[in-house]
Amino acid sequence: MKWLLFGILGLLGIVLVFLIVPVGAILIYDNGNPSAFVRVFGIRFKLYPPRPKKIKKAKAPKEDKGGAPAKAPGAAKDTSETQRAEKPPASPESKKSASADKKSKKGKPSVLDSFKGKLSVEDISKYLRFALDSAKRVLNGIWMPIFELRAVIGLEDAANTALAYGGAWAAVSTLLPPLEECFHIRRKEIDINASFEGQESLFVKLEVNAILLRLLIAGIIIYRAFKKLIDNKAVQHE
Repeated sequence: MKWLLFGILGLLGIVLVFLIVPVGAILIYDNGNPSAFVRVFGIRFKLYPPRPKKIKKAKAPKEDKGGAPAKAPGAAKDTSETQRAEKPPASPESKKSASADKKSKKGKPSVLDSFKGKLSVEDISKYLRFALDSAKRVLNGIWMPIFELRAVIGLEDAANTALAYGGAWAAVSTLLPPLEECFHIRRKEIDINASFEGQESLFVKLEVNAILLRLLIAGIIIYRAFKKLIDNKAVQHE
């Protein structure tokens, strides 16, 4: 009995450690070659691109003792396929019952369907406030340790290259502050250059870390808040 208790406690401890330890996702884009990794306990596992599978060579069909080649593997399935094709068509009564069952399943209105066309401005503001609060709760458990962007912009025309270079820096300066606020970027490396010789390159690296326990707690709170919001709406329409 003690060993069973120790085993259960050990399993719960492993699950708790897995929920507390940060889990990271690494996304890399290097000149048209994307790749994705997952980091758990400091060990990085590759998700994309997958490793190429080894193609096995097809074996030639063996010959019988009499010299006749063996039957292909799909030949034995011909009889079963012909039997399936010879099955009698379904009767019209069975078709009617099946369509009636489908209509009965589709006819049950959900809670959200009853609210269609009945949302006021106050209701829309409540849902928007709920969406913003939910996003904040989720983002509190996510941070970005590394954000790297290295790009070389080079077009055929020097004027277009200069315009694209200025537009790229304008886009980065506009998007970077909200990204830093949402994902708490700790280290960023941004290097954008212009090449008047027509050379182009792009390298982007994002590392996003999260604590699963925080996300789990946030998901439970969001679910309870959404259920409470739906229940209050249903009470108002009764």
